[in-house]
Amino acid sequence: MSQLWQWFVGAIETGLEWSRAVTGSAGLSIILFTVLVRLVLLPLTISQMRSMQRMQALQPEVERIQKKYRDNPQKANEAIMKLWRENNVNPASGCLPLLVQFPILYALFLALRTFSSGAFLWIPDLRARDPLSILPVLAGVTTYFQMKTSMTTVQPQQRTMLVLMPAMLTFFAWSFPAGLALYWVTSNLFSIVQQVVLNRQPAPAPAGPAPAGKGKKGHERGVS
Repeated sequence: MSQLWQWFVGAIETGLEWSRAVTGSAGLSIILFTVLVRLVLLPLTISQMRSMQRMQALQPEVERIQKKYRDNPQKANEAIMKLWRENNVNPASGCLPLLVQFPILYALFLALRTFSSGAFLWIPDLRARDPLSILPVLAGVTTYFQMKTSMTTVQPQQRTMLVLMPAMLTFFAWSFPAGLALYWVTSNLFSIVQQVVLNRQPAPAPAGPAPAGKGKKGHERGVS
């Protein structure tokens, strides 16, 4: 496992050095690396976004179930899980693309230690912190808008995350090398554009709860 990890970090470092030699810019090499990572993760990310869209579309039905079984939480959970299964919704899927990026971020952090970095825009060295703290602020701002564009409605419990997550990312980006902050800002911008494009396409209609009765006649009796 250790050899595989060393190979992974070395591959990132080699790719960054090659890209820097071609573009003549350490910053552009990190941006290109970020875009490549996001393109590789694109199928997984689109699947996750579709799942989140379906989950948000089902929220009124979830609230109806919770109200109906307010005195029986176990029954409510069973009904909600059944509803999600019928609509191919996985509540944990939203974390997967982010979790996949954590090893990549750490590998990039290790690769930056030996990367032949140089000046990029106002940053003298991408291996050091941003001296003007512009990238950390951009990391927080783009994280906020990335989260906002992924939500069709903002639930009360999500408002806290809309403030907490960007604040945490701003602090982390300020504490770590500017190259990591550049990666995160580029990744967020990619996600925002991707989400805007996806939001313009109609999401699959939720199946909803099973109709009462059997067959078409049973459904008509349930509606009437």
